[in-house]
Amino acid sequence: MDFCQKTSDNNEIGVPFRFSRLRSEWPAVAGKEYMLGPDGGIRKVVHGSIARGLVQTISVTGLREFADHIGGYGESDCIILGRSDFDDIALCTERQPVEGAIARTRANFPLRDEPLLVFFDLDRPTGEPLADVLEYVTTLRSIYPPLLDVGFMCRGSASAGVYRPGVDEVPTVRTGGVRLYWVLRSGLMLGHFASSFADVAWLNGWGRVKITASGHRRYAIYIDETTEIDLSVFAPERIDFCGANPCRDGVARVSWPVEYVGGGALSELWSLTPGQMAQAEAARAAAYADAEGEAREVARQWREGRGAAAPKAIRRQVVETLRRVDSTEVSRTGLPVVRITGGHELDFEGVGVVDVLDVLRDPDRYDEMLSLDPVEPHRGWKGAFYAARRQIFSFACGGYLARLSRVEVVYDSEYPLRTMSEVDAVLCAGRYPDLYMRGGEVVQVSREGDIRPVSRELLAILIGRLVDFRRWEQRRDGSWECVAMQPTPQWWAAYATRIDCGLPGLRGVRSVPYLSDDGQVIRRRGFAGGLYLTEGWPGVPEVVPATREAALEAVREVLHPVRGFTFESRRDPAVWLAACLAAIQRPLLGNVPMVVITATAPGSGKTLLAQCLATLVEGRQVPGAKYLGDSDESDKSIVSMLCEGKQLILLDNINARLGGDTLCGVLTSEVYTGRLLGASRMLRLPTDGELWLATGNNVQYLPDMPRRVVEIRLDPRCERPEAREFDFSPVEEIAASRERLLTCLLTMLRAWRASGEASRCRPMGSYDRFVAEIGGCVHWLTGIDIAEAVPAAVVVDEEAAALAELLATWRDEVGVVPATVPDALGVAGLRSWGVSYYPDGRGGVNLRSAGRYVARHAGRVVDGMRLVRAGAVRRVVQWRLDMV
Repeated sequence: MDFCQKTSDNNEIGVPFRFSRLRSEWPAVAGKEYMLGPDGGIRKVVHGSIARGLVQTISVTGLREFADHIGGYGESDCIILGRSDFDDIALCTERQPVEGAIARTRANFPLRDEPLLVFFDLDRPTGEPLADVLEYVTTLRSIYPPLLDVGFMCRGSASAGVYRPGVDEVPTVRTGGVRLYWVLRSGLMLGHFASSFADVAWLNGWGRVKITASGHRRYAIYIDETTEIDLSVFAPERIDFCGANPCRDGVARVSWPVEYVGGGALSELWSLTPGQMAQAEAARAAAYADAEGEAREVARQWREGRGAAAPKAIRRQVVETLRRVDSTEVSRTGLPVVRITGGHELDFEGVGVVDVLDVLRDPDRYDEMLSLDPVEPHRGWKGAFYAARRQIFSFACGGYLARLSRVEVVYDSEYPLRTMSEVDAVLCAGRYPDLYMRGGEVVQVSREGDIRPVSRELLAILIGRLVDFRRWEQRRDGSWECVAMQPTPQWWAAYATRIDCGLPGLRGVRSVPYLSDDGQVIRRRGFAGGLYLTEGWPGVPEVVPATREAALEAVREVLHPVRGFTFESRRDPAVWLAACLAAIQRPLLGNVPMVVITATAPGSGKTLLAQCLATLVEGRQVPGAKYLGDSDESDKSIVSMLCEGKQLILLDNINARLGGDTLCGVLTSEVYTGRLLGASRMLRLPTDGELWLATGNNVQYLPDMPRRVVEIRLDPRCERPEAREFDFSPVEEIAASRERLLTCLLTMLRAWRASGEASRCRPMGSYDRFVAEIGGCVHWLTGIDIAEAVPAAVVVDEEAAALAELLATWRDEVGVVPATVPDALGVAGLRSWGVSYYPDGRGGVNLRSAGRYVARHAGRVVDGMRLVRAGAVRRVVQWRLDMV
């Protein structure tokens, strides 16, 4: 059924008039939107009061043609009652002027000496049945007799006929609000009509004082117990949301036909005497005073309810700030101003509920975003946030400004630690704090998820976004005043370097959802459990399937984008699957081995496969780092990478042998202590946030490294693999279906946990949790043990080969007799071994280095032999060959 239908009526209501049509470009919905709220009720969201778009002047011959015209309006269409001096001109907001556009103000839509379209807006509860339209018209005419000869067009308002299918019965009579359109002979009469109508209504007992949910008092006129006349619509710049106001999932609308009451335009007005106007004003004042007590109680309960949700450290200030909602502060343009601070929640379109402090942390993120009214969001009015002025312009209650204020912290010179604790509380408040402790220093998480160290100078600026420092100062007259101040440099130095910092510790940054230990999918943006999720994932379900069938189908979907890679064996796709699972679960797995993608020839797709994993995890390709071999510079570079807190670290095109003390330590410890490049201080850095990747051709390893690696081997089986052609891009496929692939990985993990089976994989030394969680899941789904992907240590352990040569020569030359290293290396056979492995540069043996080598490998068994301590001679250790 159409939103607007006509019924035939022979009464004459054809008075020509002009008005403005607005086609909104921002936001897309020009009027109101109805949806289900969190409590299951119908929620209204108002958009178009701050619309930008194109304005056209429309001329019609009367209300019938007007009804036909607006009957074809869509979601982005609405009208402005008056008209401007321009036609086909852009409309902008008053707060954000645009060159060549006009704002919706009285100056641009003035009152003119020509017929003006006006309407009575009868507000009623959504879903409540309406009385007969003729009864409303009769009541209005009894309140204001000059309306007896006026014609009306009756049309449902945006809320008319709205209901919840399956919950409410389908309305069979008119429900919701109604609008009665009529024409005023001259627009210059509008102000006189509005004031005289209100005075007459109050004189005859139709007026009352309405108390809002926040304790505001405002004048209202009711024509019955539930039907209010909205007097704010009597303005030429007024928007009327007469387009197709959309209903979203769970809400529907029944439309009603348009009805007409015959008559012409209003050409005569009542003129009240000064005495009658004084009586009306006295009636309003008396009703306003009578409602004061009830309004105060409602306001008190509302403030306490809002303050209860604020962090404890700033709860008192939230309540005190809300107490100033009724203040008389006004802006330079005459709009009322309220101030809101930390602990006050704001509901932004497309973002959700955030704290005032979250907006102050990154105001540009929310610039020109629409939000619900910051004081009374349940009313559905909208506002827009403007970053340059840190304020929300709301159209509720005729329009006002809500300025976002910093939290006031009173500096205590006698107890500076108390001031520091209060600052900590403010920095930790809100839903998205961005300052944390990591590795013993303060760091900041950027909007893109990068971890950056914060200098002392920058720290003062970042805290200044949220905190307004104050101190008590005594005036000359003896009174005290709280004035603005800035802490001393010594205070800032102490704050930045103190040990017991109250900032939360940051383990790492994630950009993908993951499965918590209790089986919950963590998908909402924000900080929890030491991890910061940089983006929300509303498309990933909170509960994913937990069946083996669903998990097997998920395996096929995850492996599909990498179908073009020439894996050496069936084991390699399983290791790729394990790498994907480990990447999203990385912080919950403890130690995780490095994933090395190796191939037999250049151009096999090693880096491309690594970037496929990066695209899945980070949504973008990651730069590859150069591996400098087992050197001091490489160690410092690795520490610098840990400081960045990346989810993936890629060492691309490895040429040197992979390994070294630093890399081995990082891969087998959850915390690593190292020196930062270019600094002399040591940092304690968590290592459980990064997944290490490496690529290279036939990668070789240093001793002790192979057990810390799982390999994915590629074998193109052709002479020029770089010349191969494919009809798809794996990176593009993964980027396009990223959300679905992440859901598949979560499905595998949850199904594996639900199975209750134990892992059947072989142990991998320091990687127990990885083997149990990831290896067990992969083996359960593919039958492949990822421990088989560990490189063979016998082939790559050159130190073991050197030790085997030493032990064999020691057995042949010295036997089982105890001997010191210098004595043993004096024997010809052992001397040749020493010159080969530890030369001193002069044709001899470096006895100190050789002794350290023997001590480092004491007790290690190779070929059934080992060297053990056998006492000391003249404070020099003796060694004895022990046959095991």
